[in-house]
Amino acid sequence: MKKIRIILAAMAALVISGCLDGNVDNWNDDGRIQTIVYINNNFAIECDRSTNMAYLRFGAGNHGGITAYLDSDGKPMHCDNVKR
Repeated sequence: MKKIRIILAAMAALVISGCLDGNVDNWNDDGRIQTIVYINNNFAIECDRSTNMAYLRFGAGNHGGITAYLDSDGKPMHCDNVKR
């Protein structure tokens, strides 16, 4: 059972983490990504204004990440549906 938990944790870490490809031009577009909700010092909900998709951003020290912000059914949230 312990081995299964370790394997599942490793798989979850791989799924959650991601890498950018060489094309980062979209992230340099001023005004495209906008913070719509500050949760605390480490978490915020960001909105990609060109796609209307919401993302959960984490940042603390040298660590951070971003992932799709999901509703209770596990579907990606649109920015206009996020409670502010």
